[in-house]
Amino acid sequence: MPPEAEARAARHHAEHVRSYALLKAAREKAQKKSGYNSAATRRKLTEECIRRTGLTPYSQQLDLAECMLLGLDVTSIAGTGWGKTLPFALPLFVSPKKIVIIVSPLNALEEDQVSISHE
Repeated sequence: MPPEAEARAARHHAEHVRSYALLKAAREKAQKKSGYNSAATRRKLTEECIRRTGLTPYSQQLDLAECMLLGLDVTSIAGTGWGKTLPFALPLFVSPKKIVIIVSPLNALEEDQVSISHE
């Protein structure tokens, strides 16, 4: 693996570890403050998702949804078809008064892809 790729992979790994440490800390704080139960919340998110959509969420999708329920800022960068929209809907299944704001460049990406395909 080229050194640049190794460095990029190391930075990604460090960010991944940091992100999950923040999620763990938020879970612990919520558990102490209000009796939050991560396993029960994830189970409810999964059950509601299956009931409403017929889809079983990935573990990472549940992680993103749980971050939002706990008040953490979330950024999701994933490939086409991974299911990036679902994690942003999941919190609404269990907390309908929650407000979720999604900033997506999808229209710009679509226009860019169309212009490239016609060149």
